[in-house]
Amino acid sequence: MLMVQSHGIFAADSASKTPEPYKPEEFPGWMHDLRRAEIITLGAMPFITFNVSLGYSFASYAMHGFDSNYFVNPFANSSDDNAYTSDEQMAIIITSLCISTGIGITDFIVHAAKRNSAFRKQKNRNNGPIKINPILEDPEAVKIQTDKDSSSQDKTEYSTEIDIESDEIDVPAGKR
Repeated sequence: MLMVQSHGIFAADSASKTPEPYKPEEFPGWMHDLRRAEIITLGAMPFITFNVSLGYSFASYAMHGFDSNYFVNPFANSSDDNAYTSDEQMAIIITSLCISTGIGITDFIVHAAKRNSAFRKQKNRNNGPIKINPILEDPEAVKIQTDKDSSSQDKTEYSTEIDIESDEIDVPAGKR
């Protein structure tokens, strides 16, 4: 006799039945770039197909000395008109698919290069002889209160120039 255990089949009950949206850190950057390339490839396909079919029609028309018998009508309703043959249709679809895929791959490469460049710049900033930390993220940063701003806790004044010999602030940068 076969015994089936059902305790691992169903999900645990929770108070909320609505799914949570994805968080940005759930997927690596290359997957976002790949999805973008897929969307661009599929989105460009109809436009590329239309342009390739018009380009093919005009090229066929021009190669035969602009004879109206060779002008292929891409909007023909029946096969009696100057319509594309099955081989011509297949060639147009394959050509437009290759061009759309090339556009998607190019977009993927460009965005991967941008992401890697930004990562290298950030890595060089953090590993160089001078480390740059934004003042708002620095836990050791000290707010400088002025007399007129002592009543307001939201406004902070940061300095841009410091006189090294006297350690006095010369020019205030402004309020943030």
